[in-house]
Amino acid sequence: MSQKELLLSLLIPSRRIKQLEGLIDSLKENTRDTSRIELIVKCDDDQLPEYQEYLTRKREETGLNIRWISTPRLFGVFTMWINIQLLWRAVSPGSYFVLALTDEGRFPVKNWDDEIAQYKGYYPDNIFRLRLSIARDVNYYNINQAITMPDCFPVFTRRWLELTEGFGDCWGADAIHESIAYHMGRGTGSFYAFYSRNPRFRDLVINKRLLGGIDDFAKDLKADEKKARNLLTYAEWKRVVGQAAQTRYCMHARRMLLEIYAHENGLKDYKIVHKPRSKRLVLLDHVDEPRLRVSYKLPFWFTAIAVLQFNLLEKYSDLLFRLRYVLKVRRMVIWHVLRINKAVCNAVVTKITPVFTIVKNVIPINQNPRQRTDFEDIMYKKKLVGVNKGALFAIEGQKLVPTAFMLKNIKKAQFVTCSADELTHWVEVAFSDKPFVIEPVIPELNDALEKKAS
Repeated sequence: MSQKELLLSLLIPSRRIKQLEGLIDSLKENTRDTSRIELIVKCDDDQLPEYQEYLTRKREETGLNIRWISTPRLFGVFTMWINIQLLWRAVSPGSYFVLALTDEGRFPVKNWDDEIAQYKGYYPDNIFRLRLSIARDVNYYNINQAITMPDCFPVFTRRWLELTEGFGDCWGADAIHESIAYHMGRGTGSFYAFYSRNPRFRDLVINKRLLGGIDDFAKDLKADEKKARNLLTYAEWKRVVGQAAQTRYCMHARRMLLEIYAHENGLKDYKIVHKPRSKRLVLLDHVDEPRLRVSYKLPFWFTAIAVLQFNLLEKYSDLLFRLRYVLKVRRMVIWHVLRINKAVCNAVVTKITPVFTIVKNVIPINQNPRQRTDFEDIMYKKKLVGVNKGALFAIEGQKLVPTAFMLKNIKKAQFVTCSADELTHWVEVAFSDKPFVIEPVIPELNDALEKKAS
C-alpha cells in the first residue's frame, strides 16, 4: 500500500522494549490490514543501539511499517511535548488519522482498525477526533474540567493537527486539545454573551474498548516520584489554564471553526487572515470579501477564576501529602477537600460572570467590509520557546531554562536533567523545519516530508 493510503500513524515514545514488544505483538495479532498502519517510535540516544537492533528485527519479522527517531532524553516526561512534536513531524503525509500512545497501550480487539476506518471522511472537512479512553463520555462545563479530565489518547485526523500546529507545548498534550475542543463548543461569539454562535462539537465517541493497557499509565512510580510529579503537574496545569496559553488555544479553536464554516457554506478559494494585534481572525472569500470576523480575545475573569481554582487545589494537595504521613488521612478527607474546592470556585464563577456580562455585552468588531488595510499575512507560526513559560520553564535570553521550582522537584525525585542549550536546540528542531534523522531511510518518504515542511 502506498503512503497516500495510510489509515493511521501510531506515535510511541518508549524507554521499555518489553512494554513496546507487547504493543507490537497486539498490533500484529489483532490488526486486519497492517499495511495501512505505520508505527513511529521515539527512543533516547542512550538506548539507540538496543532499539535499533530490536526494531529492525521486528520490522522484518512482522512486516509492520516501523520507523524510529532518536534524541537526547532531556527532562524525560516533562519534555514529552518535544518528543511528540518530533514524532508528528515524521508522520507520513498521506496518513489520515494520528494517535500518540504510551508503550503500555494495547489493541485487544480483533480487527480494531476496521472500527477506526469506518470514521474516515465522517466530516467532509476532516476536522474531528475519536474518543477512545475511559474519559470518552465525559462532558465539560468549565475549562478546568477540560484540563484535569481530558480524553487522554484521542485519535486525531491529520487535518486537526495541521490546524493546531501539532500537539502543542504541554507535556500533557491531551489538556491542550481538550481546551481547543472546549473553545470550539463555545463557538465564535463573545465570551460576554449568554448565547453562542457557530458552536461545534467534533468529538466522536467510540463505545467499543479498542485500547487497553492505558489505565495502568504511570502506576509504577514511587511515593516521592508521585509527589514531585503531581506538584509539577499542578504547576503545568496553571500555565495551561493561564491567559497566554488559553488565548492561543482559543485562536486554534476559532481558526478551525472558520474552516468548518467555509466548508459548510461552500466557499471556494477562501483564506483566513490573522490579525494578532487585535486578536482577530477574518475569513475572506475568493474575491477577498470578509465573510466572518471572530475575536479570540479572552476576558480576564475567564482565566483568573481557573487559576484561582488551581491555586486552591495545589495548596490543598500539598497539605494532604503532609497529613498523609502524619495523620494517615484517607480518601474520605481528600474527597471532602475537593468537594469544598469545587463548591467555592463554582460560587465565584456564578457571582462574577453575570456582572461582566451586563457591563460589556459584546466585543466590538469592525463591520466595514471594505476596510482591509490592517489585514496582515497569516501568522500562525510562532516559536514555542516564547510560549512555554510558567512554573516549570523560564526564558533567559533566547534560551528555555528550567525554573528553580522544577529543578528542586526533579532533584528530590532523581529525575533526569539536561542543559539549557540542549533543551533550546530540540525545541527549535521540533517546532521548525530543521531536518532530523528518521530511520530507516526511505528516500521517497523523506522527499515527501521535506515537501510538506516547505
